[in-house]
Amino acid sequence: MGAIKTAPLAVAMTLLLGACTGGSDQQTPPTGAPTTNAGGSSTPGVSPEAYRDALIDAVDPVKDSLSEVGKSRAYKALLDRLGKAETAAEEAAEALQRVTPPADVSAEHTELVRSLELLGSDLGVIREETENREICGTPSAGARLGGSDGISAIREAADALVAKSDDYDLNIPKFDLKEQSRRLRNGQYVKTFSARGRGPLTIRNRGSADAVISLAQGKRQLFSVYVRKGSTYKVNGIADGTYRLYYTTGVDWDGRSRSFTRDCNFSRFDSSFKFRTTYGGGRVQWTTWTITLGGGGGNAPTSKVDPGDFPV
Repeated sequence: MGAIKTAPLAVAMTLLLGACTGGSDQQTPPTGAPTTNAGGSSTPGVSPEAYRDALIDAVDPVKDSLSEVGKSRAYKALLDRLGKAETAAEEAAEALQRVTPPADVSAEHTELVRSLELLGSDLGVIREETENREICGTPSAGARLGGSDGISAIREAADALVAKSDDYDLNIPKFDLKEQSRRLRNGQYVKTFSARGRGPLTIRNRGSADAVISLAQGKRQLFSVYVRKGSTYKVNGIADGTYRLYYTTGVDWDGRSRSFTRDCNFSRFDSSFKFRTTYGGGRVQWTTWTITLGGGGGNAPTSKVDPGDFPV
């Protein structure tokens, strides 16, 4: 049969977030803020005990949300938890801005607020990169987060606070992951395949990224096979039937989530693939298919699919 060609699409976007504050002629002092009485003297900030409680109330939701990001397996869960972590960091910064700390940790407190604002901004960028599928899995999201200025700043601020008192230990989760580029061998099955027919499917990957191709019949997945960029693999023994063909491309295959973690694309051929075996005149004939991914000039339309609908 004629070659069927299509080209994957990779999209990246960078988001720059800023923080702004409004003001008015009359402002309510923050919690524990020094106030001046008629004699010109000032009252101190909150007590160390009250400050510790304020830190716990503000920072614990950030810690919890970061831990949840690290536990994400599915793409949608990762995207949702990144958004929640971003909100938690922004709300923590706002809450601590309303607190005046004990005088001996005033500078450290200011740095903590700044680091939370920066962390919220960094999480926003990572969330946008995930929405655009530049990031597709927790390992790459964790690596970006671990290398972010926000995480570095909040660790430094936390270390400075605990140096003043163990009561101020924030115990920020660590993200020490590094970006990887893991690959399976060419022709390795992600889902095992039992040959029950005669039909062959030849897959040529001429694109710029590795791919996983899945053949499905209704809700039943027949197989998923890994084909490296620039390589070809032939699947033999496909039983008669009408199938839909899906493929995903990307970088860094994560066996735990069974997906690429960066620059991912999820697509499906719009037309179905029919395999038939006929017998007659002492001969046996069967359908053969060849598809080519990438390379341009494709003659078979494809459509994007939601990552959650990809059969792998």
